[in-house]
Amino acid sequence: ESFEELHQEIVATDAVLEKMERMLGTFQSDLSTISDEIKMLQGDSLQMNMKLRNRRALQSLMSEYVSSVVVSPQLVRQICEEEINEEYL
Repeated sequence: ESFEELHQEIVATDAVLEKMERMLGTFQSDLSTISDEIKMLQGDSLQMNMKLRNRRALQSLMSEYVSSVVVSPQLVRQICEEEINEEYL
């Protein structure tokens, strides 16, 4: 009788351990998937940071260029309102 109870406990324990093993396997698989997604997001983040740096560099260059080619309001007024003569040319 005692051996039968021991055998039943061992069988029950084996069943619990098998269930835990399946759960841990699933958990490990989920962690692997999450790890892959984190790596993908890190790659995306690096790409976005590079694009942002490039855009900021371009913005700086374009700002300098635009500042150098802007016509002042005074010059616009002179062009529109001044008399066209030898001095004007």
